[in-house]
Amino acid sequence: VAATSIAVTEILNQLNIPAKQVVGIPQSDSYTVPKKYQKTTKIGNAMTPDMEKISTLKPDLILSPNSLESDLSSKYEKIKISSSFLNLKNLSGMYKSIEELGKLFNKEKQAKKLVDEYVREKYQNNVSPRVLILMGLPGGSYVVATESSYVGDLVRLAGGTNIYGDGEGKDFVNVSVEDMLKQNPDIILRTSHAMP
Repeated sequence: VAATSIAVTEILNQLNIPAKQVVGIPQSDSYTVPKKYQKTTKIGNAMTPDMEKISTLKPDLILSPNSLESDLSSKYEKIKISSSFLNLKNLSGMYKSIEELGKLFNKEKQAKKLVDEYVREKYQNNVSPRVLILMGLPGGSYVVATESSYVGDLVRLAGGTNIYGDGEGKDFVNVSVEDMLKQNPDIILRTSHAMP
């Protein structure tokens, strides 16, 4: 397989997929791939993998996050290589993707163990803090992460209330600073973009 995102390489590592089965890994200045894959051929960043390099490596399958499916699926079709897009937008999607990879690689026991380790009983609290989640973007701007995003799902599972709800199914929404102030959150969380 060729893995186009750091998150995918981390899942493959946790499933104990040998380095010889991973022919391509993403390139990132911000994050590092698991140690056993570090000598694997780099195929560019997650958003714009190098199709020529991937073609040369001839993987049976390309694994990418489904957030990039609309940008990448036609490119993978053009080079005639099968692809699978993993749902890494929320925890339940990630668990399902881990289970699917477990079946694909005949690592179902490892997948079950990994999912079981991540699953935690929902934090019970009489008062649910109202949370604003900001994602910093290159250039100094922000978008607001909703409950539909991965980090928003984590906040929900931990017992927090996202002040912008599920964003009508959108992971991120643009909101004015004035409106953020008006919402008066108890907690503000800030995540960083993959491109610092």
